Amino acid sequence: MNPMRGPLAVMAGAALTMITACTTSGLSMRQTSSRAHSSAATSTTSGLSTRQTSSPTQSSAATSTARRVTSTLFEVAFSIPASWRVTPHEGPERVDYDGPDGWLDLVATSTNAPATGMRGRCLRIATSNVLNPYGTKPTIQLRTIDGRAGCIIHPSADALRMQRSAHGPSFTSAAAIVCYHTPITFPSTPGDRWGCLLIVADPAHITAIADSVLMLQ
Repeated sequence: MNPMRGPLAVMAGAALTMITACTTSGLSMRQTSSRAHSSAATSTTSGLSTRQTSSPTQSSAATSTARRVTSTLFEVAFSIPASWRVTPHEGPERVDYDGPDGWLDLVATSTNAPATGMRGRCLRIATSNVLNPYGTKPTIQLRTIDGRAGCIIHPSADALRMQRSAHGPSFTSAAAIVCYHTPITFPSTPGDRWGCLLIVADPAHITAIADSVLMLQ
């Protein structure tokens, strides 16, 4: 079974090389909660910096002009800029939006979780694609999303830039990951179960979108 289902499936299919032991050299990890603000000690394990903080997750992406979107297919509700529209011609089992200043895709990922839990899952998604969509040194921010364990992948400076439309601007990719209480299925492949939601968006909007997430199960 393809470990991803959604708009990254083409990139994450033949080109995706899943690694069971992720190389963490050059990857920093920040653990935060989404409410209060405080500082904490930094510890280093095998070259991987892990910092636990709690901070307000306010983003530069304005929420005053946001509109609410609900996907019964992916069982999630979230907010996006009011100017964004559905990306055309993506298919019935896709949730894709874009606008002049950013974009969003929803992707379902498999239930196969590494022994290291959310930390390992986020590392695997951030580093296992041979195309390096988040760059060669992405930053993993461990935090809660709708009260559940999750993370945000922030791209490094060398991340790929992609156009959402033929004449539109190009953007790099960031991602937020949070898991379902019960794996979801899709009508076209009812035998496959997808345990986590991967929200892929431009870096300027990913934090505000993650802050707005309401999981429907």
